[in-house]
Amino acid sequence: MGLALILVAGMSASLIFWMAMISATHGNLAPPVDDSFIYFQYSRNFADGHIFAYHPGAEPTTGATSFLYPFLLIPGLILELGDDFVIRFTYALNAAFLLATIILTYLLVRSLTNRLLATLSSVLIVLNGPILWGFFSLMEIGLFTVAILLVPYLFVRERGRQVPYITLMAASLLPFCRPEGVFMALFVVFVLAVRLVPNLIRDLKMRGAERSGWTDQRGLGHTKPPLRLANLMILLPAMSTFGYLLFLRALTGSFSTNTFASKVIHTVPLVPWFDKLGLIGHSAGVLLQNPFGLQPTYLPILLFPLMALGLARHLGQEVQRKQLGIGTLGLGLIVILVLSASQLPTALVHHYRYIMAGFPLAIVFAAVGLWQISRFSREASTLAVGLAVVLLVLSALSFPRWIQIYAENTSDISHQQVAVARWIRENIPEDSIVALNDAGAIGYYGGHKVYDLVGLVTNGASLPFRHGTGAIFERIDSLPAAERPDYFVIFPEWFAFPEGQFLTEIFRTQLHRTSITGVSFVVYRADYAVAENDDVPSVDHSEGERWAMVDSLDSAHLEDEARHNYRQIDLYPRGPRLAPVTVLREWSYATYPERRVLDGGRVILGAEEFSVDTEQGKALKVVMRTDAFFPITLNVYANSRYLGEWSYDRQGEAWVEPSFIVPAEYIHGDKTRIRLVMREEDLLAGRDYAPFHYWFYQPSKAQ
Repeated sequence: MGLALILVAGMSASLIFWMAMISATHGNLAPPVDDSFIYFQYSRNFADGHIFAYHPGAEPTTGATSFLYPFLLIPGLILELGDDFVIRFTYALNAAFLLATIILTYLLVRSLTNRLLATLSSVLIVLNGPILWGFFSLMEIGLFTVAILLVPYLFVRERGRQVPYITLMAASLLPFCRPEGVFMALFVVFVLAVRLVPNLIRDLKMRGAERSGWTDQRGLGHTKPPLRLANLMILLPAMSTFGYLLFLRALTGSFSTNTFASKVIHTVPLVPWFDKLGLIGHSAGVLLQNPFGLQPTYLPILLFPLMALGLARHLGQEVQRKQLGIGTLGLGLIVILVLSASQLPTALVHHYRYIMAGFPLAIVFAAVGLWQISRFSREASTLAVGLAVVLLVLSALSFPRWIQIYAENTSDISHQQVAVARWIRENIPEDSIVALNDAGAIGYYGGHKVYDLVGLVTNGASLPFRHGTGAIFERIDSLPAAERPDYFVIFPEWFAFPEGQFLTEIFRTQLHRTSITGVSFVVYRADYAVAENDDVPSVDHSEGERWAMVDSLDSAHLEDEARHNYRQIDLYPRGPRLAPVTVLREWSYATYPERRVLDGGRVILGAEEFSVDTEQGKALKVVMRTDAFFPITLNVYANSRYLGEWSYDRQGEAWVEPSFIVPAEYIHGDKTRIRLVMREEDLLAGRDYAPFHYWFYQPSKAQ
C-alpha cells in the first residue's frame, strides 16, 4: 500500500467523522467539546481587529490556550459565510493536519526503519479513533501534533549537519502551539546544546592555541577559527520561548495564561505540597497506562511495550556513542507531554485529549520496536509480522466505537451548549451580561458580553474559581453594578449556587444520557437585592455607642483577605482537598427572620488567622457572621497569646452573630493578630465552622 493510498484512506476517515457529526447534530453542527468555540470567538474578534479580546471593547485575555491556532482560523470567519462556516473551515483545516501527520509519520518511520513499517504506522494513524477524535474536536490538537512530529523528523533528516537550522526553527514554533511547547522547545535546545558542546570546546581550544602562537608540524600557524555564528542558532527556540512569555506579560501583566491559572493543581488552595505531588504522580501513571495501551480503545494494548523497546534501542545506541539522539528527544517530548497534562485536575477528561498529540509519536517508536524484534532472527521476524497484524486488527476493531463516541459527543454539545446559546440570543436582552462556566458556544452564538466563572476569558476570575463559589460571588459582588452578570448559565451539579432570591431558573436543557458534558444546563436570572448591605451586621453591636467599628473582614473576598493577611490552616488531615474551600449561602437571621442575606464564606477544618486594625490599650470585640451548623468551641489567640474559649450553639440554616471580647491588655499596637483554632474533639467528630463576615469594635472612649 503506497503513501498516496493511505492519504486517500485518511481523507475517507475524515469524511466518515464529518458525516457522523452531521447525523448526530441533525445539521446543527457542533464539535465534540465546547472549548472549540472559544477559539472561534477569539478568531472572530481577531478578524474584526480586536486582538485577544473575547468580545469587542473587552480587555485582552489569554483564554485561547494556543497562541497560533486562532490566527489560522481567521479565514473561516473573515469570509462571513454564516456562523457555522467556521466549523466547516476548521474541520477542513484539521483534515489537512491529519494528512500532514500521516506523511510525517510515514517519513519519520521510514528514515528509522523501512518502508513496510512506515506504511504500517501510517495505517495505524488512519485507524486510530482517539487521534481522529482529537483532530476533529477542532481544538489545537492537530496543529500541536504536526509541530511535535516535525521536530524529530527534521532532527533525523539533519543529523549530518553540525547545526540543524530547520529543526531549530520548527522547535521555535512549539511554544506558540500550546503552553507545554515552552518546555519542549527548551528541551530541544538542551539536546542540541549537548551535541554541540564538543565542537564548541574544540573551537575554543583552537582560538587559545592561536593566541599562544601555536603552529603545526610544518611551522605554519592556523587561521583564527571564529566562534561559529551558526552555533548561536541553537538559542532560537529559547528566544522564541522568552518572546512568547514577554508577550503574555505585556498583554495581561502575567507570564502565565488564564488557562494555566484556572486549571493547574498548583493553584488549588490548601492542598499540601506532598498531596499535590501525589495527585500529579497518580495522573501521570494513569496517563501512561490507560491511553498508551492498557485501555485498548485508545491505543492497541501491545503498543506501550513496543514503544518502550523502540525507545530503548535508540537510547542504548546513544549511551554507546556518548551522544544524545532521537531516542532522548522522543522520550523527552513524550514525558513533557504527560507531565504537563498531569498538572491538571482535568487531565483524565475528554478522552485524555491533553496527551493525544503524543499518540502518533508513540506509534513511531512502536514501529521501531517492531523493527528491533524483526532483526533478532527469522522466528523473531515472523513474530514481528504477527504483532503488526494484531496492532492493525485491534485498531480496526476500535474504529467504529470511536465514530459512535464522536457522534455522541457532538450531539451533547449541539443539544446543550449550542441550543442554550441560541435560546439566549433570542430571549435575553442584548445589553445583558451573562455569567457562565462554559464560555465557548454561548460566547460565540449568544451575542452577549460574558463573565467567565472559570476565568478563561475573564481576567482575574481564575483565582476565585479555584477557591469556590463563595470567592466567585464575592468578586462579582464587588464589581460595579453595571458590570455584574444579569444572568447565570451553569451546570448546577458543578457550581453550588443557592437557589432562592438570588437565582431564579428561567430555562433548562436536560440530556437523557450524557457522554461528555453535564446532565442539566440551566439559565438563571440574577437578583442582587438579597446581597445588598451584606457587609452590615444584623444588630447594632455598638451597645449605645459604647463601641465603635474599627475594621471588618469579608470572608471569601480574596482582596479583603489579602489586606488582612488572612490565612486558613487545615489541621485535620483528610487527603487531597480539591473541593472548594469557600461556599455561598443564602439564609435569614435566626433572630430577624424578615432579613435575608446572601454571603460568601469559608469552611474551616482547623484554624484561621488574620490581622486587625486596632488602637493600643483598648479592648477588641470580635463579631462573626456564621450559620452555625454545629455547636463549636474555638480557642482564641491574640498576638500568639492564648485568651480562652469562644463557644456558640448550633442554629442551622440561619444566620447568627456570636461575639468575643479581647481584653485591652492584649492589644499592643495598631495591628493585632487574631488566631482561631478548633478543638481536636470537634475535628474528630467531623465538625467544621464557617465564618462569612467579621466586624471588629473598640470602645468609643477609653474604658
